[in-house]
Amino acid sequence: AVRDRGGCGRGRGRGRQWAAGRRATATDASSAVTAAAPAWHGLIDPDDWRHAYDTVVEFGPALVEVDGTIPADVLGGTLYRCGPGNFERGDVRYNHIIDGDGFVYAITLGHSGPTALGRFVRTAEFVEEEANDKIMFRSSFGTQPGGADKWRNVFNVKLKNLANTTAVFWGKGEHARLLALFEAGLPYKLSPDTLETHGLETFSGELRPGTAVALGFGSAVDEALGFGVQHTAHPHVDPVRRRLVAWWSQIAALEGTARITVREWDEEWKPKATTKFDLPTELVPHDFCLTASFYVWCENRLTFEGRTAYLMGLQGPAEGLQIQQGAPNRIHLVARSDAGTGADDGLAPLLTVETPPWFCIHHSHAEEQLLPDGARLISVYSAGWKEEGLVSGSFLSAWAGPAPDFQVIASTYYWKTVVRVAAGGASAALVEHGVAKGLETACIDHPHVDSRIEARIASSDAEAGASRYCFMSYSNDDDVSGPPLGWLRLDLATGATARWATPRRGGQIAEELVVVPKASSAGSWLLGMLSDARREQSC
Repeated sequence: AVRDRGGCGRGRGRGRQWAAGRRATATDASSAVTAAAPAWHGLIDPDDWRHAYDTVVEFGPALVEVDGTIPADVLGGTLYRCGPGNFERGDVRYNHIIDGDGFVYAITLGHSGPTALGRFVRTAEFVEEEANDKIMFRSSFGTQPGGADKWRNVFNVKLKNLANTTAVFWGKGEHARLLALFEAGLPYKLSPDTLETHGLETFSGELRPGTAVALGFGSAVDEALGFGVQHTAHPHVDPVRRRLVAWWSQIAALEGTARITVREWDEEWKPKATTKFDLPTELVPHDFCLTASFYVWCENRLTFEGRTAYLMGLQGPAEGLQIQQGAPNRIHLVARSDAGTGADDGLAPLLTVETPPWFCIHHSHAEEQLLPDGARLISVYSAGWKEEGLVSGSFLSAWAGPAPDFQVIASTYYWKTVVRVAAGGASAALVEHGVAKGLETACIDHPHVDSRIEARIASSDAEAGASRYCFMSYSNDDDVSGPPLGWLRLDLATGATARWATPRRGGQIAEELVVVPKASSAGSWLLGMLSDARREQSC
């Protein structure tokens, strides 16, 4: 997230690499990836990659060294990032990197010199585990109490709020809020200046914390069982209407569906629009995108085969997810409307289009083009895996252990999916789907665009391409999986690309970019962090 000089602004932070300050390392941190392991495709030494997932320590505020000149457009602003930062308790390594405790850092680009500050998000579970120096709560990917405490996992469906996915800053003046978001829980409120944790954000009690499940017997029963809702970790900004667009979900366990509630907030955090609908799956997509007229979700075809094992305390819920081999993906479109503002407005209908099998991870954005006959072309840009990368059938199992293993991880590509929505919105059909032209062999991830291009309507082909650039993390052009070593820019209109990368096997890893619109002219500033494993520093 980015706080600009005017008090509002936003960029998403989903980066997983951390190297801020000196590290503390668990005794078994190198159990799966060692220096003797093969250097993946010659891209990085495994020991350097493992260091990216060492536990960090809190730091700052402290002045940081500057090489060059800070652009005037970002001077006085603050860059916020959030990701997993603690990976062990009591010398026991967490089962999965995504189970890491949330850590937020702030780089304030002050006029008297930039400062750096890093703090853990002190969730209720983090505080209790820190005090007892042991794992006391269950997490999505299998980290849970062991030894004499194993019995506590049986029929305990409560998941630890990790607050480890995204930092979002939104609001004008006194209404500004900084939130640390998590895929499977509610946001945590933080002080924008000190990063002090101020508790759960329930939006005045509207959202109930707990595992995002409903049994259909009423809210009192769900509350007694510890059930609640989960808030997305990937909101978007509509720069035209000046709104933050977010959503939360709850699984209807007996129906196999998920109730989605979309909320649009203005710059004073007042709700301006609310839309509700049901997705025909209990496995909710974690990212979405929007246009001027639609919200868009891509549903990956998964099944939850681990229900019994989860209830019996044998594994985390995400460990029980299986990919449906050969099943088509579904693109769901829901019409935006300012008319829906309350619980009694009914459910919005879905427009659903199937694509060939693939796996969608993140979206950079979507574009909307109005055609002469009143139809609309919706172009969705995403990062994801090809069907052949899903042969294992399991979900993120290759990312388990101390660090992801690129010998078994599928390469990530940049995709373009085009859907034609008929005039009046009665039907939709797939027009195009595939890896974006010019990036057929490029391994990338975490694509982003200048937020000013979202939620526009283009009335011509020229206007549809005016958004121009997408920026993303970049590994290689060898058509193989690998770590992010730099960044790539794609011209969406021409397919032309530009790359900046650190040397292969140089010990440096590139974090996800934040794209900041230039205030003084067209174009964007790119804020990116590099983790240097050998110097044990970030820049």
